[in-house]
Amino acid sequence: MHLAAACRYPANPAMLASLVAAVTVAATASATIAGPTVLPQAAAAPCAPAPTVETANRLNPAEPEVKLPVPKGWHRVRNLDSKDVRLAVAKPAQRGTFAPNAVVTVGRAGKSNALRTVISDEVAAVRPIATAEPSISRGTTCGFPSAVVSYTAAARGSDPARPAKALVVAVPRGADAYAVVVTLQTTDASDPSFQRATATVIRGIQID
Repeated sequence: MHLAAACRYPANPAMLASLVAAVTVAATASATIAGPTVLPQAAAAPCAPAPTVETANRLNPAEPEVKLPVPKGWHRVRNLDSKDVRLAVAKPAQRGTFAPNAVVTVGRAGKSNALRTVISDEVAAVRPIATAEPSISRGTTCGFPSAVVSYTAAARGSDPARPAKALVVAVPRGADAYAVVVTLQTTDASDPSFQRATATVIRGIQID
């Protein structure tokens, strides 16, 4: 079992002001998503190359390799690297303002013959931190079962309620399954630059 975590980057006028990412990983709740009980194991499909990518840290060679396209004007934030946060990128913001960001987590999440459970567990982990029922759009990413989960993250401390979008990808590795989650957040989802950044990340992620 993995935990849901919240990460914060300290204020810094030269780089970022406030970086808060809802890091959703596998939970044990039994949420249900419409669809077959067991999704077939999908072979990796070639992903479109991105001009500038950052590679997420891996704890062991069995984990999927994740490469994230970096939106224009965004930068990697290595201060957040940990066993939970494998990669974080953010757009610089003024002191005291929320920095749009994207955070990648990778975690072992059950068996490879039940990939649907990986996705439903991630959705279950989002519900306690969302202000309303998340919106879910299922599909595939790099040939693997995936879902885009859209929700509003509840206010936490000095951080306001904010729209978030998480791409959840269930990746089989031998007998095991891994959950690759990319969570993007901002306080202004109508900002065209954030919308472009979100499209860049979700469409350009590479998983092998």
